[in-house]
Amino acid sequence: MFLLLIPYYLRRMFRRGGYLPMMRERFGWVECPRKRSGDRKRVWIQAVSVGELLAIGPLIQRLHSSKDWDVYVSTTTSTGYAMAKDTYRKDATHVFAFPLDFWPFVRRAWLRVAPDLVILTEGEMWPEHLHQAKKRGIPSVLINARISDRTCARLKAMPFAVSIMHGSVSAIGAASTMDADRILALGIPQNRVRVTGNLKFDAVDGAKVSDEENELMFADAGWDMQDDHRVVIGASTWPGEEKLIIDAMCALRAEGAKLRLILVPRHGERRMEIGALLRSYDELVWAFRSDGVRSAVPVDVYVVDTVGELRRFLQMADVAVIGKSFPPHGQGQTPVESAALGIPMIYGPSMSNFRAVCLELESAGGARKLKDGALLLPALRELLNDPESASRMSEAARMVFERNRGSLDRTITLLDEMTQSLPHRNW
Repeated sequence: MFLLLIPYYLRRMFRRGGYLPMMRERFGWVECPRKRSGDRKRVWIQAVSVGELLAIGPLIQRLHSSKDWDVYVSTTTSTGYAMAKDTYRKDATHVFAFPLDFWPFVRRAWLRVAPDLVILTEGEMWPEHLHQAKKRGIPSVLINARISDRTCARLKAMPFAVSIMHGSVSAIGAASTMDADRILALGIPQNRVRVTGNLKFDAVDGAKVSDEENELMFADAGWDMQDDHRVVIGASTWPGEEKLIIDAMCALRAEGAKLRLILVPRHGERRMEIGALLRSYDELVWAFRSDGVRSAVPVDVYVVDTVGELRRFLQMADVAVIGKSFPPHGQGQTPVESAALGIPMIYGPSMSNFRAVCLELESAGGARKLKDGALLLPALRELLNDPESASRMSEAARMVFERNRGSLDRTITLLDEMTQSLPHRNW
């Protein structure tokens, strides 16, 4: 399997960059102090990228504050690596790159980290990593577990893969009842599965930034908070979606709408690609957040290509368009941040990673799902021209957010049960 994945990793390293500093750790050379008798227990938490890392923030802080655990955090992507190094420098004992899931590399990392508890997030199931845990009798827990429509169908067709990946995990905390049902349908014993809820609801801060900070962000784009322009945000967009949203904005502006756009691409490394796209629109003025220069004139499109700032810029928007939801993409990016801030949201037909959340939002009237990209323009036109409808969506989204909080405590309870044979903890 590892040999087959080498071209994939090399291609991703070349396209996205930022992987070279991580490569030593990817081969298992994790620099951490050797564990000695009497040391605090160690928990190894693996989260793929920025979204997962942000979701587990409160969990990392809770474990660190217990004084009983040293928290070791690993991640897979370069953006996640940079973000975790900065965000969790006080709460995590060590942040490192997750080793390639091949025996010599994983074993080397395990000998160095020597964890007493292993935590995986969402849909991650690394066979060799879990094998090392099972071999050593170390409890392993999958938290915030989600299974998309596509993944569920694939796993049902490959029961041997379910046995290899899920067979070694000690317990699973599902993000929703729907996810738990899917996991059970794959043949996982019921006594290993429980619904703990989606940690992203507890990880997201629903409090808005101050008016002063908001005014500064507007000013960076050359905008005045007091003018009558409306703002649309493309939240965590993927290739092709930026053009879809820009075209809709240009059409609305041609109709006389006073409209501006914030684009927050899922991968900031796509700066050059997005810049080339924007240059094809002669009438648009645009700027990149990473340039760090306050715009001298109001821009039409402000591109936030920095890490971890989506929530701050969501507050500036009147409507959010959720990324990775329009063809050819699928699965979707999280709608939770928009719900937390009460931002009316629109997304495409493919939100299977957040199906349970989206169904609840749609049922409550807090989000609008479109069958295809051609419907984005009329949907934006309708919401921007109907403040009362937008206000109802905002209130409904906030209601869904508030009633889904509490997953952190349920997850902590599960971890407590899985480690009850270890010395007393005060989580």
